[in-house]
Amino acid sequence: MIRESIVGSCFKIFFTIMVLWPSLGLLISCGEDAPEKPITKLEVKTLQHQGKERQFMVHLPDSYEDEISVPVVLVLHGGGGTMQDMQNFTQMDNYSDENGFIAVYPQGIASQLNGFSWADGRNTIADQEGIDDVGFIDRLLDYLLSEYKVDQERVYVCGFSNGGFMTQRLACDLNDRFAAMGSLGSIMDVDLVNTCNPGRAIPMLLLTGTEDPFVPIEGGEMIGSGNVKDIISMDELVAFWVGQNSCNPTVNMQELPDIVSVDQSTVTLFRYSSCDCAADVWYYRINGGGHTWPGVSLPLYEIIAGPTNRDIHASEELWKFFEDKRLCF
Repeated sequence: MIRESIVGSCFKIFFTIMVLWPSLGLLISCGEDAPEKPITKLEVKTLQHQGKERQFMVHLPDSYEDEISVPVVLVLHGGGGTMQDMQNFTQMDNYSDENGFIAVYPQGIASQLNGFSWADGRNTIADQEGIDDVGFIDRLLDYLLSEYKVDQERVYVCGFSNGGFMTQRLACDLNDRFAAMGSLGSIMDVDLVNTCNPGRAIPMLLLTGTEDPFVPIEGGEMIGSGNVKDIISMDELVAFWVGQNSCNPTVNMQELPDIVSVDQSTVTLFRYSSCDCAADVWYYRINGGGHTWPGVSLPLYEIIAGPTNRDIHASEELWKFFEDKRLCF
């Protein structure tokens, strides 16, 4: 009980930091970790689903001209977060401008502290309220296709924490709409892994920290997260997607350069290839890393969440993985 109380208190601090991010992030980030330039071409949009007004933000790259179809990356925030949190947390807009894809930040609706929750199937607050987030994302994709010049074969989704668990649910329940997916700071719950049957190979990028205090890499109970379902281990999740995608089980393991030695972490990349539909599985194990987004250092947040690796930038690695993937059946 004492441990649960301590972890619960840490979560309250964690979510407070995330809610304050738009101002706090600029105060505690510095140098190479700060956003490179102000956000541009940002549109805040709404649509109706289940009789509720759902919000999302669309960032159009500088090169967007509504004449040539371009890729789209959906970026899902963590529990207790908002679309603005995720936009700042990931710095994905910079990579959108550099590479010409549209970045979209959907927002959950079930209230969790001062932010929102996704109905990822683990008995989250959104699940308890009967929110249909799979249906919302499906309708959001229809909207994007009708309003923007989108390459339907190059639609991608990624998420962090609760958003990463939601990405895994989309991989099981809405997989025919995405060319590739990425889950960070998350794994998969014990029930979903037993019922998930995508029916097609899906390129999958996975990233976790070995010292994540909220999402244990070895699986089991997520203490401090409320009455959510237990999760499988990361090794089990990697094996699930390697098997699902019919990949060659021989792994290509690479120790990435330890560019920033003071970040208390290193990165090992495990790559599985020769998969159906070229649906490779990449697993970034952040050795010593916490519940963080590599490349974006927030010292106050790290007191609660653990070290942030600065040898890579997660958004850059996601686009590197997504870039050549096309929808394949």
